[in-house]
Amino acid sequence: MVRANTQRDRMATLLELREQLEELKVLLRLGQDLKVFSGFSAFEHAISQVVELAKQNEGWLKSQRRGQGRNRPAMPAGLAEPSAP
Repeated sequence: MVRANTQRDRMATLLELREQLEELKVLLRLGQDLKVFSGFSAFEHAISQVVELAKQNEGWLKSQRRGQGRNRPAMPAGLAEPSAP
């Protein structure tokens, strides 16, 4: 997400992130099957975090497809400037 945030054309990076998140979901489920987690709650926490990231990524992809976000600064101008004491 950091890499996508610094690029002008974010689509390729966001699509790559989508693939990586899907792979991570599969690996987490495999880990659960192989009982590598200390308990179900550890697996549940990990998978919920990945699902949340995937949802955010999908939203960003949709906004890019609609043309929103293109050439928009990553951070509003007022927040990007250092504040004076």
